[in-house]
Amino acid sequence: MGLIDFLKSVEPDKKNSPLLHTAYDAFFTFAYAPNTVTKAGTHIKDGMDLKRLMVIVVLAMQLCYLFGTYNIGHQHFVAAGEYLGFIEGFHLKLAHGLIKMLPIFVVSHIVGLGIEFIYAAKKGHAVEEGYLVTGALIPLIMPPDIPLWIMSLSIIFAVIIGKEAFGGTGMNIWNIALLARVFIFFAYPLTISGDQCWISGFEKISDGAAANYGWWHTGLFNSLFEWMGLTTFDTTTTVVNGFSGATPLALAYEGGWEKVTSVFSESQMIWGAIPGSIGRQ
Repeated sequence: MGLIDFLKSVEPDKKNSPLLHTAYDAFFTFAYAPNTVTKAGTHIKDGMDLKRLMVIVVLAMQLCYLFGTYNIGHQHFVAAGEYLGFIEGFHLKLAHGLIKMLPIFVVSHIVGLGIEFIYAAKKGHAVEEGYLVTGALIPLIMPPDIPLWIMSLSIIFAVIIGKEAFGGTGMNIWNIALLARVFIFFAYPLTISGDQCWISGFEKISDGAAANYGWWHTGLFNSLFEWMGLTTFDTTTTVVNGFSGATPLALAYEGGWEKVTSVFSESQMIWGAIPGSIGRQ
């Protein structure tokens, strides 16, 4: 009870500081379940509220995040002709995937939740929990090399036009994550479509194209891997000669199923171990 009493003592005034109170309320209700239960008409009566239900959905997505993050790195090194086995170069693939995934995940939540907080403060109600799931879905349906400013614009459009304009969580008629994807498809078609797979870490997918490594690769992780006695990111890495960056659909258009399976095996396509959106599997 001591912690609850302390938190209540620092609660901002709702009238004088609506935005601060909205932020406070969001974190307070995230930390503590409600002390009321459902009344009549149910068999299960507990403190499960919408926020905790949404958190459970987000937790259920974590396997997609783990596989998708690792596969970002795996596809990068396959294009370079290195560590072709799925587990080979495990630390390098995971590190590259994290470098690409984390900024997308963070920006998705900062932009989307920022809008949610502003609207909640303006309307004078608690932050709606729906964006917890939306913010986790958006990175999974984006390419690993999506420009963050384009993704931010798509989130702003989707949340304001697709959700808040209809009254908020539960009132929207479209899926907000998919609406963000649709916005990019029509506003920036060359970024989200085409016949080339989304493989991160290269300026372009063509023979001899150099790897685009930054400080996170060559500074932070290379220093860490050297200290651990592991292999490091090689700044001379290039796209291997003869690598095909075509999508399965583009391959099918060229030569049907036989052409597709000459590049990707059926098991790779079933399990999602091919280039594409981060959570396409």
